[in-house]
Amino acid sequence: MHCGAQAQGEVPMSTWDRYAPIWQQKMGVDGDYWSREIFYPSMMELCGDGLPGRRTLDLGCGLGGLSFLLEAEGLDVVGVDSSPRLIDEAKRRAEAQKSTVKFYVADARNLSLPGHGTFELIVCNMALQDMPDANRAMQESARMAELGARAVFSVRHPCTDGWEENYLLEQDLIFPLQEEWQGVTEERLYPPRHHRPVAYYVNELIASGFAITRCAELMSTPEPRGHPLALVLTGVRTT
Repeated sequence: MHCGAQAQGEVPMSTWDRYAPIWQQKMGVDGDYWSREIFYPSMMELCGDGLPGRRTLDLGCGLGGLSFLLEAEGLDVVGVDSSPRLIDEAKRRAEAQKSTVKFYVADARNLSLPGHGTFELIVCNMALQDMPDANRAMQESARMAELGARAVFSVRHPCTDGWEENYLLEQDLIFPLQEEWQGVTEERLYPPRHHRPVAYYVNELIASGFAITRCAELMSTPEPRGHPLALVLTGVRTT
């Protein structure tokens, strides 16, 4: 999932559009193993209680997997992603299941959406690490959120996000390869990620106007033997 337009030193938006068919094949309808068993349940839990009716922005929504889960809990969801192919497929799935989630192609750093300052919940699942200028996406999240809004951001854990350009090779070296990602694909290179320390995400969220309320690490297997797959920061917009 990716939300960011092309600028100097950035990955062109077309990168994720080229990769979209493989992403769709590997993620399937319900997401890959990590999404189904680790990321989605944890994100839902960390969103907290009292969710029904909340106006929610899913930033870097991809195929809409988390958006549909949030809708099932009674939330009013808007999903955005910079890949037209991914959004087209999310819209197709929404129509097929008679979903009311609204999907838009949008640049996370400059969200030209109606209703800025009205969202009560912001979620961004495993997307900030794919974005150049992720700090600008966090600033835009704060602009779209009302005062007191909750925010939940997850990223690949900086301790284990790896330096390999080849996503499949990295998975094989660092973690047991997910079943969905086994086998040869037409395009083995995953769109580049941006390695950043934990302090970057903490400080940029604070600078954007969010008070951090919780930090969680999502493990590949139960502790103490598991590897940290993801870092999740939750917060409340205070300024």
